[in-house]
Amino acid sequence: MKTKYKGEFALLSAAILYGFFGVFSKIISFHLPIFYQSWVRNVFAVMVLGIAMLILKKWKPVASKDHIWFFLRSVCGFISFIGIYVAFTGLDIGTTFFLSYAASVVGGYVLGVIVFKEKLTRNGILSFALAFIGMIFVYRVNVNSQTLFFACLAALAGLFTPGWSAFSKNISATYSNLQL
Repeated sequence: MKTKYKGEFALLSAAILYGFFGVFSKIISFHLPIFYQSWVRNVFAVMVLGIAMLILKKWKPVASKDHIWFFLRSVCGFISFIGIYVAFTGLDIGTTFFLSYAASVVGGYVLGVIVFKEKLTRNGILSFALAFIGMIFVYRVNVNSQTLFFACLAALAGLFTPGWSAFSKNISATYSNLQL
């Protein structure tokens, strides 16, 4: 593969995996408990990334000033994963994606203002409104009193999703992408 297309391939692969997460969650959610899925996935990830970091000598001890950012990033990733997984088991995939993505956009704007002191411009507000209108056209939303709990979990997962990326920006630049 040409070096020129590695980034595009990585983004496409991540998008495909993310897109199928809801489908896989629906298919295996009640046959294989979440604990086992997470356990196997995390052990596999630690083994693969750990070996890669050892071979490439990319591991650096975490500085004390970065502990809080690693902690906040981990909490956001944990809440996001659990929330969206459980939401997928109780809602349609389109509704879960809509609620999660809409809350993610809101959470991203809020974190941008709080963490990075960004200003909301007219273009930013217009972009947010157009994105929300576009999502309404793309996704069918079906929430009732029996699925309200799952809808709240999808929104909670979406609110915490931007933290995974935003808090990594405050970590000093001394760590490799593999370690992050």
